[in-house]
Amino acid sequence: MDVQFTKDNIAVLTMNNGQNRIDYSFVERFNQMLDQVERNSDCIALVTTGRGKFFSNGLDLEWAISAYENFNSFVSLLKRIITLPLPTIAAINGHAFAGGAFIALCHDLRVMQSDKGWMSWNEIHIKATFTEPLYKLLQVKIAPGPVQTQAILFGKRFTAQEAMSAQLVDDVTTMTNLMDDSLRLARKTAGIGGFDRFTLSALKNDIYKDFTTCVLGKIRSML
Repeated sequence: MDVQFTKDNIAVLTMNNGQNRIDYSFVERFNQMLDQVERNSDCIALVTTGRGKFFSNGLDLEWAISAYENFNSFVSLLKRIITLPLPTIAAINGHAFAGGAFIALCHDLRVMQSDKGWMSWNEIHIKATFTEPLYKLLQVKIAPGPVQTQAILFGKRFTAQEAMSAQLVDDVTTMTNLMDDSLRLARKTAGIGGFDRFTLSALKNDIYKDFTTCVLGKIRSML
């Protein structure tokens, strides 16, 4: 995993570890990359992507269920992404399953390549349910009704076009154009000078309050 900055001050965070399974080293490294992004006061937006077949194939389940602190560190990372004081775009290069789909969902905007790849929350298929913070996240990010039914209850695998129709992503493009289109969206969203970070962070914390306060409550219950 690494982060690079474009000449016009957009951070590009690239996950490059095969399936990009989420475990201790993934969470630690992602937080380190976000530290770099936030320390760069000239940075106006973040684009997150992967390499190869996967955006992220989700949690390493053995790691996640071995200790509550492990899973909590993942949820805390989601909270950090969703409230990051910059516009964030997920450039979904391939499959975004389960935890990987949550990472994409926590970005402000999503661009998905149409050549291959699905977005899916597959709990029903592994006989699992969502924790309370993740339910809150799904409820604030996915419109109630048929999309929630298909995504949350039935674990539908959304193609890029289906995800676009369901308003799970904001744009669909080819793999060849994915990064260019994602950077173009980042520039359009942030404008020339970007947004005031304090204000943007406050607005994000307000709009996603049901999720963020739930995460904080779970953290406090561990102390």
